[in-house]
Amino acid sequence: MHLQMRPDDISWEQAEETSDNWLPQVLELDILRPIADFILEHNRGNATEFAILKKSSYNISLRMKYRKDATVIRFSQPGAVFFPEEKVENEVAVMRFLVDQTSISVPFVLQSGTTLESADDCRRKFVARQLFRKLARDKRLTNPSLENGPFKIWCDDLRPANVLLNESMQIVGVVDLEFTYAAPAEFSYAPPWLLLIEKPEYWEKGIEDWTRVFDYCLKTFLRVMKDCEDTAIRQGRLREDQRLSGPMQESWESGDF
Repeated sequence: MHLQMRPDDISWEQAEETSDNWLPQVLELDILRPIADFILEHNRGNATEFAILKKSSYNISLRMKYRKDATVIRFSQPGAVFFPEEKVENEVAVMRFLVDQTSISVPFVLQSGTTLESADDCRRKFVARQLFRKLARDKRLTNPSLENGPFKIWCDDLRPANVLLNESMQIVGVVDLEFTYAAPAEFSYAPPWLLLIEKPEYWEKGIEDWTRVFDYCLKTFLRVMKDCEDTAIRQGRLREDQRLSGPMQESWESGDF
């Protein structure tokens, strides 16, 4: 008897293959040259170096260095990102919002844009988007009692690796804002997975062991959070109904997390 691979696993392998095949193509000289020309078209100057800056889980960044500053162009990786056009649009919108409304340091956006790869690519994204909209219409994504807000700026990828510090260990900026959006209040009720730094899917001993260790760390985290909430309430900086420790505990125990 042969075990069949689950459809999700097949899709995952196909996506990884697409991503792996795409990277070497981007780094070919015939591809890099027009990218460099595009950057220089939008930001002329005395360029000194053009090279790959970083490859992350979802993007690849190339940097054009000048004598006093630099310009970075970033591409969403096919296969790694399901809605690249929305990802780029969201990140640009959030970065411009943060520049206009806050003192958070973020890169200045020169240009942004996305494309569809093919008719099949367009069809796949359209179907996925319609399914997501149906879930939203059926109120299966949020608590109906909170559907009228409040809605806050929420970043799915806010973690230590995306926070920039200076030599004095002070926060000077935040990067990777492509998964940032206005979200319902209950999103803040989910305990932060970064308590263990490593995501569940990368945990060597499997999800059950990750859950066991996370549960242990979460109890400590919530105990400290409750102490901080108690202090803030006594000082008048927090209301009782603004506590997060209780909802986080309920989210973890109910499985909503």
